[in-house]
This record gives sequence, structure tokens and C-alpha cells, in this order.
Amino acid sequence: MAVEIDLSGRKIRRTVSRDLGVMVTGSTSHGAMTLILTLVHRDYVLQSSDRLVSLAQRGELREGDRRANKCVIYRATDGVLSIGYAGYAYLGGMPADEWIVETLLRKPLDGPRTPDGRRFGIQSGASIAPLTAPQAAWEIEQAIRKAVPPDQHFEIVLAGFRQRRNRILPYWVDIQKRANDSVRVLNRSKRFPEVNGRYALIWQGGGVTATEMVELHERLRSLGKQIAEQHERNPNLKEVSTVMVQFTRDMADVHDGIGKNVLTVGLTQWGRGYCEFHGAERHPLRLVGNRSSPIEVVDSAQRPWIVSPGLLAAPSYEVGVSDFNLCGYEFRSIGADATGGLLGLSSSIRRPTIAEMIGRSTTTTPD
Repeated sequence: MAVEIDLSGRKIRRTVSRDLGVMVTGSTSHGAMTLILTLVHRDYVLQSSDRLVSLAQRGELREGDRRANKCVIYRATDGVLSIGYAGYAYLGGMPADEWIVETLLRKPLDGPRTPDGRRFGIQSGASIAPLTAPQAAWEIEQAIRKAVPPDQHFEIVLAGFRQRRNRILPYWVDIQKRANDSVRVLNRSKRFPEVNGRYALIWQGGGVTATEMVELHERLRSLGKQIAEQHERNPNLKEVSTVMVQFTRDMADVHDGIGKNVLTVGLTQWGRGYCEFHGAERHPLRLVGNRSSPIEVVDSAQRPWIVSPGLLAAPSYEVGVSDFNLCGYEFRSIGADATGGLLGLSSSIRRPTIAEMIGRSTTTTPD
């Protein structure tokens, strides 16, 4: 396999495998804690993100929240996107994923909160003026220029499919703002969708190197037709997802600031997608009886933000399978296995404040 490693003046690490026409691109940055992996194929997109938010205190890296959300599913007017971020975790006084949602909505999030501060679960009939995929990327790029402090690092990738000239094409944009540097678009899809048998592998954050990403490419390449020659109408993405999840966990063993709880999102060009949570530990939920005593403890999974015309769903703990119709795009949330007669459950997640994370990181681990 012929592999080129281009270390440009902008310190962008890019590797290209000529024999398979595979592009592996990203940036090695120690300013972004978290690892986002995005695989863009002509037929499907897979994105994985770990759940850990870390805090730098007195020169040490401490765990802040290992179950944070780093992903937004967005239904654009011309397609559907999975949006993942790495780096500065709180923008505008709120978690960065909420800030992304407000940027896409172009208005503040409203709706009721529970007494303990949790957001609404699912808002049906939400008034949302959707954007095209390129408009969404432009809005986020401009918002980053205004919201991210000069000395902080933030990067984001939008990846999915959009309809253009009666064709459904892969789409992605990779945006980065390095500490004490300007905002720039590292890569975008351009002519890539016209090339058959090719995929792009994009990585963000975590201090992961180009050499390590070539290793991931080799793991994916070993799957053979599952990646390089995928022509099935219903691709089984489980094997690909498993490789990406395991790679994230392997990187967590050697790089600080990467968590082992991983969310994967799969989008296909045939109008179907899904998200699935891969927990490295149990995420227990207590079902409380009338006298505020726990009657049962069940394991749960996590679902990301879902933003679509008429639907706004905040991150939640999930048991069972939930199906969403995103204006004709079928999206399935795969929760933890339902047990003990429980068919399904959804519970919105309370997000810790920065002050709470600082206190938590010096005492105990998150619930």
C-alpha cells in the first residue's frame, strides 16, 4: 500500500492511500480532548464520539463528565447530517452541543425544565426553520468565530448526505479553530462523491497521530468489501462500528482526555439512519415508586440531540428502541435492552454546570 504523509505548513496531517483511493485526514492537536471519528463512504456515513469531558486544573487533566453528549443529528432541507465536536466543551455558558443546536435554530432554546434542571425530553411540533447542509456549516463556522475564546481550541465536523441535482451525495465539512489561531475549513467534500470505491476517514482531537490513524485504516481495510466495495442496499454497519469503537477505546488507553463510552451514528443514502450507544460500564436508572423509593434499577443507553422540522429531542437515557420520522428520513435510536417486562423508557439527561464539574472532578466520579 502506498501511503503518503503530508505535514503542511498548517500542521494538518493527511495520509492518502493511492491504491484504494482512500483519504485519511485530520489534525493532531493536544488542545482538543475527545476523539471524533467520521467515515464518509459513497453509500453511508459513520461517526463515533466518546462521551468524556475533561478539565485542565493546575496543569493536570481531571475527569469532569464522562457521559457528556458530543453529537447532534440535524435534518437539513436537502439532507441529513451528524455533527460532532471536540475541544472547548462549554460555549455561551452552556454545553457546546446545546450551543450548536441554538446556532442551527438561530434562536435560544426554550421549553420547560424539570425541578432538577433537566431540559424537556421531546418537543413535537417544534417551530424550526431548517437550513441547507452548506448553510448549516456556514452558520456554525461564523458562530465559532464569535463564541470560542481566542486561547481555546474547538473543532467540528458535519457529515451526512444531501440531495443535489436529483442525486444524493455524501457531504462533509471539517472546521477547526486552534488556540490563538483563526478559524479555518480543513476539508470539505467537493468532488469526492464522484469517485466510486472511495471513502474519507476524518479524525478530530485527542492527540491521535497520523500514524495511529493509518492503523485504523488498516483495521477497516481488513473488512474488505464491507468498506471498499460496498454495494448492498442495506449495509450491515455493525462490523465497521465495532472497529471504530474499539479503536477509540484503544486510544483512550494511551491518550489523556479520551473516554471509553462511545456513541455511533450511521446514516445511509437510502433514507435510513440510526444511533447506538456503546457503554464501557453500566448506566443505571432508578425507577422510583410513589414513596420516592427505588423500585427497580435498569441499565440504559444514551441518545444525542435530534433536530428536525417539527421535532426537537434533547439528549436522553434510553431503554428499548425508538423510531423517529425526520421529514421522511427514518432514524432509529437503539437503547439498552429492555428487561423485566419494561418495553421502553426515555429520560432526559441533566447536564452539569462547569462549577459542578470542577467540584465533581476533585471528589467523586459522575453518577
